[in-house]
Amino acid sequence: MNPPFRLYIICLLLLALTACTSAPVSADNSTHTISTPDPDAVKLIAMGEQAMQIAQKSLGMVLRQVDTDLTTTDFRFVDRALTREIVILVPESDAPTEKWITSVNTVSPILSYAQPALDLHNLRIGPKRVAQAIMNHWPGCSVRGANLYLENNKLIWLVFCNTSKGVVSGSMDNETGVFQPSNAPPASVPATATPVP
Repeated sequence: MNPPFRLYIICLLLLALTACTSAPVSADNSTHTISTPDPDAVKLIAMGEQAMQIAQKSLGMVLRQVDTDLTTTDFRFVDRALTREIVILVPESDAPTEKWITSVNTVSPILSYAQPALDLHNLRIGPKRVAQAIMNHWPGCSVRGANLYLENNKLIWLVFCNTSKGVVSGSMDNETGVFQPSNAPPASVPATATPVP
């Protein structure tokens, strides 16, 4: 086989592989696996690695949850004994690490149960796709926030959106990209306490 023909065959194989690995997720909720991470998922992975370096100053910390409102993001770590939560708050996606805020909590819902660590290297779906999915389902809603957590050893996004009738929610599987709206009716936002004059 001459070299130009070999190069032609290699190019055809690469094109075929690319076409096979980037199949879109269908709107009919059929299951597909997403192989290429969203650009904002790649950014979240990089921020998570930096947050892990900060959290690892305290030995034995594992990532359990990521929360974002598409501007601020916090990475929630716990120690193996479930006695401390370290929260690393990224005030905006492009903030340098010296502007990140670290806090330690001894009371937190995620300290009440053992769970494997999140592996962000498996993240394919970024928060922008999740936000777009809930806004498509409830047109006119404004995204309140999204949480990334582990359920049955799978990365799941849980997203909340404000509507005129209350807060609605839905989830998205990281592997398939299928959005599942909650069947619960819109929830009213609890009133905040105001100081008595």
